[in-house]
Amino acid sequence: MKKFDFSFYALWTTCQIILVTSGDKPKNSQINSLVDYIKNFEKEFSRFLSDSDLMILNTQKKLEVSERFLRLLHRCREMYELSEWYFNPLVDVSNLWYSHSFVENIFEKTSREVNMNFLWVKNYWNLVELEENMFLDFGSIAKGFLADELAILLEQYWYKNFLINMWWDLRVGGKNVFWKKWEIAIQSPIAWERNILTLSLENKSISTSGTYLRNWEISWEKYHHIITPFWPQTTDLTSVSIIDFYWYKTDALATAVLAMWKEKAIQFLEANKFDYMLIDSEKNIFQS
Repeated sequence: MKKFDFSFYALWTTCQIILVTSGDKPKNSQINSLVDYIKNFEKEFSRFLSDSDLMILNTQKKLEVSERFLRLLHRCREMYELSEWYFNPLVDVSNLWYSHSFVENIFEKTSREVNMNFLWVKNYWNLVELEENMFLDFGSIAKGFLADELAILLEQYWYKNFLINMWWDLRVGGKNVFWKKWEIAIQSPIAWERNILTLSLENKSISTSGTYLRNWEISWEKYHHIITPFWPQTTDLTSVSIIDFYWYKTDALATAVLAMWKEKAIQFLEANKFDYMLIDSEKNIFQS
């Protein structure tokens, strides 16, 4: 078996696709089609590009969208209901100074009103309509949804063994180059130089979300990118890792569960039979 590693910058982060095959090197046309798909995805769903379809919809409140947009919207509704509303793409992180891409290191706060009644987002065939003060943000599910789409494309190219890595959220298919399950390490949020758990995964996805990863300080007050749609706006969890077959689920739920209290999070994950690892603010580890 041979391993082919492709890395490139997109979606404001480093993306990596590893292919394992017994055949020749993957065709450039196939790899280029994957890169083009990712870049087109960014143009459609970025909340940092003023001419993306998402931003046009947020501005005009009405837009005819693609079938892919509708698929993502459907996944959001599924996760909204499954998570008991803790996942909500109408949560507006720009009100916490997160109005630009994190890598730009520009933090500007908005103060707009937020309408979070997600079930009131309407679509008539391909026409999506928002109400006033609704601003969709797919940041907590877009990478996972995209990875699932890329996995489908890879399988259409007859690649069964692969790893997709986007900011260390991972989707693996089949076996690694040693014809074994993929070995995935979870980094410690306490000491970044070491790993606290190594997992053997096959045809699974894993997503990790943490308040220790993306945070910033404004006027001596600390902020992070996790907002609970409920009150109080606090959480006793530091890191959440979730494993499932579909990456859109692990991506969305890692953020949603991080917004829950520890007891609520464990109850939710156990009831829905998700594999998980949680770390609370006292550095205690809980896992399935």
